[in-house]
Amino acid sequence: RAIDAAGNAEGFNSVAIKIDPNAPATTAAISPLEPFGTGGWHDGTVTVRLTADDGRGSGVAATHYRVDGGAWIPYAGGIAVEQAGEHVVEYRSTDVAGNEAEPTALAVKVDKTPPVTTARVNGAAPVATYAGAARVALTRDDGDGSGAVATEYRIGADGAWTSYTGAFDLTALGGHR
Repeated sequence: RAIDAAGNAEGFNSVAIKIDPNAPATTAAISPLEPFGTGGWHDGTVTVRLTADDGRGSGVAATHYRVDGGAWIPYAGGIAVEQAGEHVVEYRSTDVAGNEAEPTALAVKVDKTPPVTTARVNGAAPVATYAGAARVALTRDDGDGSGAVATEYRIGADGAWTSYTGAFDLTALGGHR
């Protein structure tokens, strides 16, 4: 209130002041929660969901995200990461008071394509018949994927799956598959 020289005082005035020095916190959850493969690799689309909270602050005004350093996009729901490869999803939120959080990064790895195994028999591409024993060697290639971690083989439709550790020989007479 103010008082003049004659002693006249105005009525009390009040102003509400809210102080919010902190930016909101944003957390990410992915689905599926656990990768199917090793090393954090998922074998299909990964969905990232964001949740922002400003605690006792002024309230969350907006949340934004970007993938692989692209443009910031307003968050409106789940972020589908579908393209094969290693990706970085960054996210941040701003509150009503204008506080903007530092971006947080989340690594997401997607590999939807299985590796390809190739057989070499006696050092060359397979042919229909062999005059003697056949030495079989297998090579695998996962291209730009997560990297092949195991190769298995079996002899015949009813054979047991065996971990491939190196070239092996087929010596029994007859047809083999």
